[in-house]
Amino acid sequence: MKRTTLDGLRVIITRPEGQGARTAEAVSSAGGIPVLLPMIRILPPGSFVACDEALLHRTGYHGMVFASTNAVHAFFRRAKALGIPANAWRNVGAFAVGPKTADALNDYGIT
Repeated sequence: MKRTTLDGLRVIITRPEGQGARTAEAVSSAGGIPVLLPMIRILPPGSFVACDEALLHRTGYHGMVFASTNAVHAFFRRAKALGIPANAWRNVGAFAVGPKTADALNDYGIT
């Protein structure tokens, strides 16, 4: 017999702390038992020197690749801290891994 719900199955959710609630709700709605077990922690780098150098010399880049919404938000927070507005990136190609990451870029006016 094919299972169509999670009916009592425990599902480990490894998203960072504070980011697993929506997934946990979906698991519960499907009859599963969500177990929140964060496996990564997102922290700022020990030094922003290399990042700032790249941000300040952005005209030398042809494209940017973002693999997560966390990366998008961290990128634009740092750019803002340096006084670089989001629209400064409109002429640089932007690539997103996944639709939610693309949505996060769109929130900053980047398509």
